[in-house]
Amino acid sequence: MTRLSYIRLAMTGSEGEMMRRSDHHYTGNEFRVASNPKPATILTALRGVLGEEKFNEIHRKMFEVWSFKLMSPYDWFAFIEAESGRDLSWFWRAWYYETWTMYQGIESVREGRRNTTITIRDNGDAPMPVHLTLWLANGEKVEHITDSVDVWLSGKRTKAISVPYSGVKRIEIDYHRHFPDTDRSNNVWEK
Repeated sequence: MTRLSYIRLAMTGSEGEMMRRSDHHYTGNEFRVASNPKPATILTALRGVLGEEKFNEIHRKMFEVWSFKLMSPYDWFAFIEAESGRDLSWFWRAWYYETWTMYQGIESVREGRRNTTITIRDNGDAPMPVHLTLWLANGEKVEHITDSVDVWLSGKRTKAISVPYSGVKRIEIDYHRHFPDTDRSNNVWEK
């Protein structure tokens, strides 16, 4: 429900940025969403970007290091980046400083003898990695994660991802629902 209330407001175009003083939000709805549903949704998205284990490890360490101290958002951003060893400036900008939304979908699927090429279209402005779950003809379920967002940051709108499997019966983007995709109607492909 939290994610849905954030997405509903974001789709109206009347959302306010989270990195804005609370008394500078234009409407009560903007303040409400920027204070509760969006931060919870984006924290879940960060867990999806970093992976459950790394996310939990970083936050346990943060509670040890920052206990009884005042942590600013900038301290938190820097701590997450230092502990993960990743530049997440694209994440902070998209979700904290802008009101961009995410919208990924499966554009096409081409099967070869030994691999399958999945073309993903990104129609949103918030760059996010692509998490694919594949169900194979033999009943196996395979997770395929593309961590890089470089293709989206370069301005491209499509990305071809080749996976070393044939006989794919079903593909789904973000099966575990980590990311706030605004339209999931094209997140599933079935043969």
